[in-house]
Amino acid sequence: MEKGEDSSTFKMGNSAQERSLPYVPDCYVVPPSSKPCDSNSGIVPTIDVSRLKGGDDERRGVIQELSLACQHLGFFQIVNHGINQNILDDALEVANSFFELPAKEKKKFMSNDVYAPVRYSTSLKDGLDKIQFWRIFLKHYAHPLHRWIHLWPENPPGYREKMGKFCEEVRKLSIELTGAITESLGLGRDYLSSRMDENGMQVMTVNCYPPCPDPETALGLPPHSDYSCITLLLQNLDGLKIFDPMAHGGSGRWVGVPQVTGVLKVHIGDHVEVLSNGLYKSIVHKVTLNEEKTRISLASLHSLGMDDKMSVPRELVNDENPVRPNMYRSASWNRVTEDYSVPWSAPKGLWKGLDEDEPAPYDPTGQEMTKKEKSRTKFAENAVHIIPFVLLACALVLWFFSNPGDFIAARIEGLTIEGDIDNDSDGTQTGFLGAATEVGHSKNKLKREANKRNRRIQASRKVMKGFY
Repeated sequence: MEKGEDSSTFKMGNSAQERSLPYVPDCYVVPPSSKPCDSNSGIVPTIDVSRLKGGDDERRGVIQELSLACQHLGFFQIVNHGINQNILDDALEVANSFFELPAKEKKKFMSNDVYAPVRYSTSLKDGLDKIQFWRIFLKHYAHPLHRWIHLWPENPPGYREKMGKFCEEVRKLSIELTGAITESLGLGRDYLSSRMDENGMQVMTVNCYPPCPDPETALGLPPHSDYSCITLLLQNLDGLKIFDPMAHGGSGRWVGVPQVTGVLKVHIGDHVEVLSNGLYKSIVHKVTLNEEKTRISLASLHSLGMDDKMSVPRELVNDENPVRPNMYRSASWNRVTEDYSVPWSAPKGLWKGLDEDEPAPYDPTGQEMTKKEKSRTKFAENAVHIIPFVLLACALVLWFFSNPGDFIAARIEGLTIEGDIDNDSDGTQTGFLGAATEVGHSKNKLKREANKRNRRIQASRKVMKGFY
């Protein structure tokens, strides 16, 4: 492929980022309004979560900090989280080593099935993205660990052991954080954490963003929010940008999140926004690129079970905060995964503060029908109209075979019918309805009427073809 050649059909294993092309193909170039913008690192809430294990007053203080961060941004950083730095470093190391494996080894896990328990891919939808992104990823289920770990890559050596240890530790942390978040909403510490601990979902997304020859024209990931309760993120380089809707007098701006060793990022997901009836916000974020270095990030998404629905509890509904069915409806991870589509195809202006031409993030809680729902509805509507024609056709076929003989066309008070010629005692002829016809005994006239009938049959076949 030559430089400048347009393509929207890069397949997994043959993408520009995997091949380290020295230029950015046209299908990776984002619209001008969506290109990476200059954004200084903003003030991001940083919370010492070790204080959650302190006295009552200390815990209440931390929960208040969490509540403010969830209301304003839906994002915060945590320190003193209790995970050993060696575990974090080992996880980043084996992740990077996996992406350095030969293509043949990585392709063992290549899949475009969003339900696959282990999936290697280079795009949101293989070869079908309107805009492709400079990213390679490996996703795998991680809870319960013993059920899934044998499906993970065996190479590089130590991947299962080191990544498995990281998954176990961040899961424990996610349960603790979720308990604090629901406690801050007045729902109690175990409102979600008990359900997440028993049969909740944990999906580990291992991301690789290779050096990009022109990072100002492409993105690693477009603006989106996570379809989870919370996401814990570990990264080795800068690149994460979060959207602050309250900045610049409410017009919003993108804020860069700096990399700090040992610090974990916490994203509030769509399910917590639904749970809180909109009080807490799911963070809109994107990923920018680096011209010289490879960025590795580990995103651990935590939520309820695959078919367990998230909904607004009664405790969070009152006169000041009524139920908003157009914004927040019950939704499960399975439903969101089924309907998941490329964020760029979502309606414009979905998120307040984004530019009108900014590709809007996917909204799994929106009331708009999905493509599948629309197609099912359209099919049902068409079926209602088709059924009478099908029944009529069946009746005619049954009557045809039960009444053999010569058939002619007859017209009774403007209504065309078909029937056997039946010479009655009074000299008239009747069709299958038993009604008197205007057709005489002339052979020529019978021949003309038969020709008319054939033309009507051919015309009716054309009409019926349009319904099928």
